[in-house]
Amino acid sequence: MSALFGAPVLNPQEANSRIHLSAMIESAEGLENLDAILGTPGINSIFVGPVDLAMSLETDVDSLLAAKESPLGYIAKACHDRHIEVGAFAGSSVRASAFEALGYDWVATDTDMGLLKAGAAQALDG
Repeated sequence: MSALFGAPVLNPQEANSRIHLSAMIESAEGLENLDAILGTPGINSIFVGPVDLAMSLETDVDSLLAAKESPLGYIAKACHDRHIEVGAFAGSSVRASAFEALGYDWVATDTDMGLLKAGAAQALDG
């Protein structure tokens, strides 16, 4: 398929070396199984879905971010202890800063649909 777009065709070994394996933690069950998930051979990163995780833990994202013994901090530390990157959906620059303070390597501050909607609104207004 990449040849259709002018990209070089890779041999299977080269293609396999470029695979990035990421798992998502977004529930209390995922949090409970974090060590087993991090032990998955070849895993490169963890992506945290904090809204679903917070709902699963019967709280909200801001409370998770503010908690002294936050599961979000626990996830970041567990990932870094195993040299695995960790990221999360922040939804705002304020939350992105809070995730950064917890040691997250990267965050998403918006969704593709949110950006498309904002861009369309701007184009229609402008």
